[in-house]
Amino acid sequence: MLVAVSFPHDESYWLILWMVRACLEKGGISMRKLFFHFVTLCMSCVAPLYVACATELPSLSGLFLSFGVNADGSPQERVTAYSPGAPRMAAFAECRNTAVGTTVHFSWYIVPPGRGRILFAEYAAKSPVRRKTTLFHSTVSLGKEWPEGDYVVEARLEGETSVKSVAFSVKKTVPPPENRSGGEAKTPAGGRRRGDAGAFRSAKDSALEQEERADRERRLAEKEAVFRKNPSDFSAVLELADAYAAMDAAASASLALVLYKGLAESSPSDMMLARLADAYARLFRYDRAFTTALRRTWNPLVSPEGAVSQILLFSLASGDLDRGIDCLLHILRERADERESVLLALAALYIEKSGTARDRSLREEYRSAAAASLDEAEGSLPGGSGMSESVLLLRKELEER
Repeated sequence: MLVAVSFPHDESYWLILWMVRACLEKGGISMRKLFFHFVTLCMSCVAPLYVACATELPSLSGLFLSFGVNADGSPQERVTAYSPGAPRMAAFAECRNTAVGTTVHFSWYIVPPGRGRILFAEYAAKSPVRRKTTLFHSTVSLGKEWPEGDYVVEARLEGETSVKSVAFSVKKTVPPPENRSGGEAKTPAGGRRRGDAGAFRSAKDSALEQEERADRERRLAEKEAVFRKNPSDFSAVLELADAYAAMDAAASASLALVLYKGLAESSPSDMMLARLADAYARLFRYDRAFTTALRRTWNPLVSPEGAVSQILLFSLASGDLDRGIDCLLHILRERADERESVLLALAALYIEKSGTARDRSLREEYRSAAAASLDEAEGSLPGGSGMSESVLLLRKELEER
């Protein structure tokens, strides 16, 4: 029998070697006794190490915001606020002692003035490896300017109720990440320049923006060349559509939409329909965006959670709460799985709708509908579910209305 044991490079290693050597020099000791003593000493040296490792459970040690995510998954410059024109929001959670399968859940909320938090996006990031420290991230994008106001992002480990949260804001006075020294950004000629998001930009900022745009145009040209050689290749068409969508221009968004529509007709997968719905929303065609997001729930093999989050975001971005409520009610009728997520999203829209209703009786009707949705969701939640906290937050918001 071959036994492989790994030891640390300390006195335990040399103690074992000394014992084996002493036993061999004395002679007369059987191999069975030698093996018994060897294993006993191994366990006495190694067992404390395993006990120490067993106590090192995964834990969240920090949560912060970033301007974006680099190609290797690392965070770009940290931020505490965003401008309305920010292409995306990025949150990074630092986790200690991660194992294979360790999952961090991110929840994004908007906090309207005088109201409670409204969930508009969720994401679960899972670790494929075991590491001492791991950075998990979640990004959200809107396709148009973010509404100004207060926001909150939360992160929690799967199976735990404690969360880490960061409150931040979206406002026009936020300078770009490269210029946070507090001084005024000036051009080489000494004049100041105001960017698209309303913040002053230096010549360096403008040059970096031009460089990034040139890089996107270069990648787009490469994708166009590949597409011309392989116009029937699905991957070539998809990559070209993604490249057009990344240009953040109305004309490019329209081209991306045309390509996404063709791909969705030939392969109506959940991934493809999600891209198509976002493309409609970028062009403010919310009617089609809602319809396409709802189509994502027709496949019984795919969880409706992604579509629910997308519908909730479209409802808040477009202000069409009634359309969002209708879509969620349809999902409740047609899908039995992930019912709790749908009920929580529905309750959030009912609460928001109660705040906009002028008629008192109508307002109370929406409040009652929200309370009923929360009761049903809470009654079907398994013990220890992380959604319990969302139920409590929505109940608190409902009480404050």
